[in-house]
Amino acid sequence: MRSSFFDVDNMRRVLSTDSPRINFTVLKVCGRAVLLAGGPFDCRPDGLRGFCAARELTHLIAWGDMYLLIPDFGIPRREDTPWNVSYVLKQAFRVLLEDGVLYVGCAGGRGRTGLILALLAKATGLHRPIDYVRATYHPEAVETDEQFQYVQDFDIRAVRRWLRWQRVRMVLRLGVGKIGHSLPTCQTPTD
Repeated sequence: MRSSFFDVDNMRRVLSTDSPRINFTVLKVCGRAVLLAGGPFDCRPDGLRGFCAARELTHLIAWGDMYLLIPDFGIPRREDTPWNVSYVLKQAFRVLLEDGVLYVGCAGGRGRTGLILALLAKATGLHRPIDYVRATYHPEAVETDEQFQYVQDFDIRAVRRWLRWQRVRMVLRLGVGKIGHSLPTCQTPTD
């Protein structure tokens, strides 16, 4: 699915035919529109790299997938330190920048999936990430008060710094003379 010219509308059409239980949201990451598909992890379309947020679905995790084993209606465990959560979020952004699409899922595709989508949205600089995910992905995303508070309190600065570094790498790889005045930008406010 790797493409340097990712077409969000075309990807939505392709994915929507696979399962009516799959929802979508779009984020702007380093100047690129990327598609986040989500729902039950067992509905993930073939060929998409995934992010599993369900402790009970470890048997569905394939090579190349990212995961945080979050209990149903819960938040990442204490063992999943903020460093580990940040690391997995960076890996998700790496997939988004390479492939343009990522499937995020849990058992029902609402609470834990919404938590991960909201953390990704927060990292892009959206000031109300939960409201954005509820408006664009699913109104029941981020189901519990504990999940809501986790997103609000999570220190996303390390992921934002990493995204800014990815922008610099893109500029260096493309060369300033080749991209002119339209440098790609990340939606990340100053920390």
